[in-house]
Amino acid sequence: MKKLLLAGIAALLMATSAAHAAEPSFEAVSQCFFIDGAVFEAAKKTMHNELFQFAKSRLSWVAGYMQANTSNGAFVKAFEDNLMTNKRYAWELDKLLTKAIQTKDQSSYLTVTALILACDYQIGIKTQDIPKL
Repeated sequence: MKKLLLAGIAALLMATSAAHAAEPSFEAVSQCFFIDGAVFEAAKKTMHNELFQFAKSRLSWVAGYMQANTSNGAFVKAFEDNLMTNKRYAWELDKLLTKAIQTKDQSSYLTVTALILACDYQIGIKTQDIPKL
């Protein structure tokens, strides 16, 4: 299940933005909003303060981008067209990351952080260091 979930998320990320561009695709921004949100929630639940701050900064950027584009019909359509899929993936990702942190599952943690890095790349955030498990 975990591999299928992550493969699906990775496929969605790759399908929306084959290459890094100066302006991220609307689909990538909406997907990253849900990925960053899931990481934020899992970090908050497990009291992983470093990961919480890390996710919070990314979520703030994405939320600001979304707020600036609320009147852009193309953005709203991209967000709404993928809403249910993104919510489902975020829910699964939250469960996976929460469990990985609680059980110190390094493999699952690294898999999730790879998704964060993919989002960062697509939306143009320079990633320094991912917080350790």
